[in-house]
Amino acid sequence: MKTTHKDRFPAIANAKCKCERHSARCGCLRDSFITTARVNHFCCLQQCNDSKEYARRMRALGRYHSQDIHEWGDGEVCGFHPNVVCSCGNCEEDEELKCDGKPYKTKNILTCQHHQLAYEIECERRAGDAEHVIHPTMGRGHSNLCEAHFSVLPDFRAKDQNISRLHYMTSTNCGLCQGNMSWCYDVRGPSYHWVIELYEQLNLPVVPAVVEALQKEVAERMKEVERGKTDHKKKVRIQMKVARAEEQEERKKWVKRQAVQHTYGQEEEVVDEEEAVDPALSEAAEEAIREAQESNGDTLHISGRSCQCGSKRHKRTTHSSCPLNPKNKQGNS
Repeated sequence: MKTTHKDRFPAIANAKCKCERHSARCGCLRDSFITTARVNHFCCLQQCNDSKEYARRMRALGRYHSQDIHEWGDGEVCGFHPNVVCSCGNCEEDEELKCDGKPYKTKNILTCQHHQLAYEIECERRAGDAEHVIHPTMGRGHSNLCEAHFSVLPDFRAKDQNISRLHYMTSTNCGLCQGNMSWCYDVRGPSYHWVIELYEQLNLPVVPAVVEALQKEVAERMKEVERGKTDHKKKVRIQMKVARAEEQEERKKWVKRQAVQHTYGQEEEVVDEEEAVDPALSEAAEEAIREAQESNGDTLHISGRSCQCGSKRHKRTTHSSCPLNPKNKQGNS
């Protein structure tokens, strides 16, 4: 590390972390700073449409912004954040400030020379790779965890994430090479294989048995390609695509039908207003109405639903005149 960067960063020869025990305010490289650094890098990717501007911002992040320096030299500034921010907490982000404001301050400041230099070197590496980060036509980058081999601080990630990232890059590149084998077969000849060329560029020995196996694989692959050019094979491929599309549509419908219905037990029955009244009071009212109508020679018919016994004179089995009343059954027995 020192040999590689001593010319551009002479301070690397003597930079050491002085913390015997890290704390929340020691100014070293902590998880909170790494999270903020990734957010800053994502903002740069979204804002930059030019590789030169992306490289400038990355160098500003590593050298100045991480130390809470936002203006330096002959009027140079960070450029990707305002120098004055809201101090009252009520101003809109995209509108002019209504308060006096306060100077912008970096949330996680690197005061440790060792860790600040490590972050600056990492940002310089990303700035040097700016041509591959910002697409020359689309003018945008991305920050997917596995795809973004240019992402900020990949060397400070967990080991399993680094291995996943490298595996993703290797598999993608191998897939692209293998996908061009038909073109390579027509242009470079039947004896060409990208694995052999890769071994030669890595200065690795190419065993004759490996060459023979790869050439055999190329021959079998081209025979399979030729067999697939018949009208029958083409028809089968079209049918498989149609069947796959239909299966996907059926799966979507099935998933929609199987949607989880969240319930919280059985719904309570709706209680009528008449049943919400005290049963004793209701029974007394029915008795009073029945006696009044019987004295006038009328027959009592209570509107609404009838009792389980079929009588219209009352509505509940707990009524004193209901034959289904347990008290009446005990008296008859």
